[in-house]
Amino acid sequence: MAVAFFATGALADRNDPDEISADLPAGDLTGMILVAIGNLVAGSGFACSGWTEILNADGNVASHLGVLWRRVDGSEANPTTFDLGGSGGGSAVRILALSGCLATGDVVGVVGGDGHATANVTATAGTLTPPVDGCGVLFIVTSQDALTVRTCSGYSGTAPTFTEVVDSGVDVGAIGLRSSIAAALGVQTTAAATGARTATLSGVPTENQCVMVAFKPAATALSGAESFFFFNRRQ
Repeated sequence: MAVAFFATGALADRNDPDEISADLPAGDLTGMILVAIGNLVAGSGFACSGWTEILNADGNVASHLGVLWRRVDGSEANPTTFDLGGSGGGSAVRILALSGCLATGDVVGVVGGDGHATANVTATAGTLTPPVDGCGVLFIVTSQDALTVRTCSGYSGTAPTFTEVVDSGVDVGAIGLRSSIAAALGVQTTAAATGARTATLSGVPTENQCVMVAFKPAATALSGAESFFFFNRRQ
């Protein structure tokens, strides 16, 4: 089974220094991987008990990108509350669910270099090299602007080819901060470097941040003949 997008919860926003709560995606999430994406203000934390950090990084000026993951085990709170460390403010968070991922252990194969740019319509994420064939590569893009929600209009490259799965924004806490969260998913069939990739925003934001993350696929069971060869060649 290939890594695939399953569903997303609603985009949550709040003007609070301490915490923000976001809904889980709807549907049967048994065994799936949840990915929480936070478009936050600089200096924020982004944490939650039972979740593992993928990235917590400030941008150039006033933004912060936080990304966490957890494997569904039935103990998840809905909504889930994330700790902003007392340094939050205008925050937007969205939770995605991915299917077809590794069933046990660390599902994150590798994290690419995070990109951040001021007053630039192009978001550029650093390259990554998946550790195994068939990893699902999630390209995450956030932006902040004082006037307009900026959405994504395209993702570069073909290995993998990205398909957008979420793309929306909000006037955070009605304070005049327009924050957006977009993400696209592609399956890298071989464990080869993706190269740096870009996403094009619908207009020039105050700031953008982005990153690519490779999620390991579920283990493939060997057939009878393959299993016989695999084990007997080690005798």
